[in-house]
Amino acid sequence: MTLYFRIFLYTFLLLGLAGFINWGKVNFLPVSIVFECLIFSAIFTKGLNINRQAFKIFFGFSLYFFVSFLYSVLYKGNNILDFLLIYKSIVYVAIIAFYIGNKFGSIKSFNLFFYLVVSLFFLKYLLSILLGLNNRPVLYLENNFEMLFLTLLFYLKFVLTGKLSWFDWFIVSLITFMSLSRSAIPVYILVASSIIFDKLTIRKLSFLTIFIALAGYLFSMILFERSGGASFDSIDRVVFFQVFADELSNASIINFFIGLDRISPLSADSCHALRFYDGLFSYSNDGSCYSVILHSFLFRVILDHGLIILGLLLFSTYKYLRLSKYTKKVSMVVVFATFLNGLSVSSFNSVIFPLIMILFIGFSHLNNIQSNRYSFKND
Repeated sequence: MTLYFRIFLYTFLLLGLAGFINWGKVNFLPVSIVFECLIFSAIFTKGLNINRQAFKIFFGFSLYFFVSFLYSVLYKGNNILDFLLIYKSIVYVAIIAFYIGNKFGSIKSFNLFFYLVVSLFFLKYLLSILLGLNNRPVLYLENNFEMLFLTLLFYLKFVLTGKLSWFDWFIVSLITFMSLSRSAIPVYILVASSIIFDKLTIRKLSFLTIFIALAGYLFSMILFERSGGASFDSIDRVVFFQVFADELSNASIINFFIGLDRISPLSADSCHALRFYDGLFSYSNDGSCYSVILHSFLFRVILDHGLIILGLLLFSTYKYLRLSKYTKKVSMVVVFATFLNGLSVSSFNSVIFPLIMILFIGFSHLNNIQSNRYSFKND
């Protein structure tokens, strides 16, 4: 186990314990700041020793970031905090380049991390629900974010070891449904399907059919239960889409590819329609709001950066995994899982995204040893 991974593990343990003992409330520690310090520490621990192909990605996104900064903050005078919030995904994808080639430790080290994190999730979520403390339990961050991390961590365990026990399946499935996260269930279905369909058999097909039917039913129940019996048009994600469509109604075709003018605020009508999310309004405190208020990363990236940058984010994530010697299938599953998460919440813009990528990259040398000899076993 390397020194960096020890720090990584202890950080998750400390923040996890803080989230656990805070019972029904959110974590009392500044989780995002601590995680970001953990992510950026790679620059200081590894220096400029960076893979040549990864450096091209780093350079391209860094150039885009600094040109946008000069125009948006220094020239237009936009608030720097609004700018940084909108460009977090750009920064994260650039920083991940420094981790290519890192080796964190043995499979024993990974299993220790996996079961430690899973145990903390399970205990916090279970007690939060059983004791009526919080029907949307949180361990580290908002559970739509952290469930992406847990689901892909579960997938990484399968990729590295080639097998999952029934206990692994049971505990992660239970945590997923206890989360009551609408964005978690589709991601979980994608990951589970990619594992089960690795080698198709009648038994697996039957299992998957029952699984998707139950998951689909639970997903629809969660959707309408959380809408409080309100009309379809009043569901928050529907409202976000309507605002997104209104903002693009007068945009040109080119805006779909390159986005609107850098960090353009939403219209006054859009901000008024989303006034209940005033905590996501501009740091300038002038009543303006930006795309972050729409929650969905897909909406945000199209408005702020356009389809070209979205495509480059997806491709760069895929490229990092391929450089780490993961198969095309594994790389695509991770990309699509993160993209699915982005249909509802922050996805690439969340600090969770670089953290799970760091784990995939840091343990990729074990993937080479296993040679992707997948199996589906009850052991």
